[in-house]
Amino acid sequence: MTAKAIDYRESILSKISDLSDEKLALFDEYLRTITGKENSSAIILSYAGVFNDIDNEVLAGLTINLSENRIAQTSDFLKG
Repeated sequence: MTAKAIDYRESILSKISDLSDEKLALFDEYLRTITGKENSSAIILSYAGVFNDIDNEVLAGLTINLSENRIAQTSDFLKG
């Protein structure tokens, strides 16, 4: 660990020690969201297979033809 990292940790710990109980609880919740499984690949992979039953034309519209669809919608908006 570098000296700069140690300084950051000491500064953060000092600030945490000054927090009220209410703010400390909120800070704890925040830390859980950035260090927990919410941001891990497990959550991302849980969506694997979601599009298995989607119509191929709809899927193409959301992926392959996305830029064409956006251009068409923009043109329609500007005309309208």
